[in-house]
Amino acid sequence: MNIIKKLATALQGGIRESGEMMVDANGMRIFAQEIHQCEHSITQSKQQLASIIAQKTKLKRALEQLQKGMALNEEKIALLLAQDKEEEALQLAELIAEKEPLILRQQQQVQQMVEYERSLQQTLKKRVNRLSSYRSEYQMLQATEHLQTAQRKLSAQSSHGQSSFTDMQDSLNRIQQRQQHFSDQESAMEQVDAYLEGADMSAQATVNSKARDILEGIRNKK
Repeated sequence: MNIIKKLATALQGGIRESGEMMVDANGMRIFAQEIHQCEHSITQSKQQLASIIAQKTKLKRALEQLQKGMALNEEKIALLLAQDKEEEALQLAELIAEKEPLILRQQQQVQQMVEYERSLQQTLKKRVNRLSSYRSEYQMLQATEHLQTAQRKLSAQSSHGQSSFTDMQDSLNRIQQRQQHFSDQESAMEQVDAYLEGADMSAQATVNSKARDILEGIRNKK
């Protein structure tokens, strides 16, 4: 049983490692998708906030109409009382009394919506700021990823190019050696020619000297 448990643990570890390798291999894609999902969530929150603002505006408008009606009725009651029409004034007062709870509830609802709107705005603003920060981080990660990819390619090319440089250097050395050999050969030929020309001149000088000696010898015999 202990062996089976260890094998199961090893299998779970292998699955975990494979999962982590897959996550690491697709890290940029996963991060981009998470940003996209957050953007979608923020868009939905904006729509929800807009809906709340619209409902609050509608409710405030209805409340203002009720409050205006209440104010008009109070003015009418004052006029009726001034005219000693207490019965009619009482009827209007009952109407106001009936609407007061409704007005109170609407005032509470408007206040709740105002507070909820403020809270949602603050939360949304924080999320937008954080998302903006993550977008910037993603752009930096992309730039780093591209740079590292270029570096890997350059390293591979450098490794391959090193043998090419070695081959080119070898070809250069062979050409230089061949040219140097040709230059040395030419120089040697010039030296040989100079030597041979010098030998001929020396021999001719010797002959000329001997010829003069012969002439002097014959001249002296006379």
